[in-house]
Amino acid sequence: MKHQISNIEALLQSADKKIDENKENLDSQLHDFIKKNNLSRLISLQCLKKLNQVIPVIDEKKKETSRKLHLLMNEMNSVQRQVTDLENHCLFPVGFTAYIKDAITPKMHTLLNGFDNIKYNLSGSFDPSTGIFTAPTDGMYVVSLTIGQAGEGAIGARIDQVLKYPGVLSGDEKPIMIGEVWTTVDNTSSCMVCVVHMRTGDTVCITTVHVSGAAKCNALSCFSCFLV
Repeated sequence: MKHQISNIEALLQSADKKIDENKENLDSQLHDFIKKNNLSRLISLQCLKKLNQVIPVIDEKKKETSRKLHLLMNEMNSVQRQVTDLENHCLFPVGFTAYIKDAITPKMHTLLNGFDNIKYNLSGSFDPSTGIFTAPTDGMYVVSLTIGQAGEGAIGARIDQVLKYPGVLSGDEKPIMIGEVWTTVDNTSSCMVCVVHMRTGDTVCITTVHVSGAAKCNALSCFSCFLV
């Protein structure tokens, strides 16, 4: 019996020793775990701090990039419009020349719309039924008017520009005179050539300002306009 008790005591001591060893091992593992987690937390806090510092810089660079991209897009659109205008200018010439087919007696203070002998009307912007040319694009235009007179008397005609958007250039809604032609002798002619800036939709027409005697506009009378 005494021997059995000694064996039991030895077993209990051995069990206690193993428990102590396991406890120390668990304490060591717990310490390592806490240490590692604290280090990870510290690293996370440092990373978060740096990230908070970097984010505003990234946002500012993003805004700057967006602004530069917007400016670049505007420049590209401007260049594209210029290229389109140039292509239209090269591929689709703008201009016309028209003569009076048969002698006509113009009426005072009315549009001279007898230019029905069309030599060319490449852009289709001249309407012979009204005698009005409408600019299909912005640019500098050369406008020419020749009045050939048949019969005694005198004829006065004015080249008028009418703005599509009054006030853009002059603030005046009335036609702007850009040239004037007068003839006073039978079988003679008079010519006026002028250069004018026109915007898309502006028009040019001829207005009779004076007619006297038996004067008529003959077949030498010519109205012409083209984009330079």
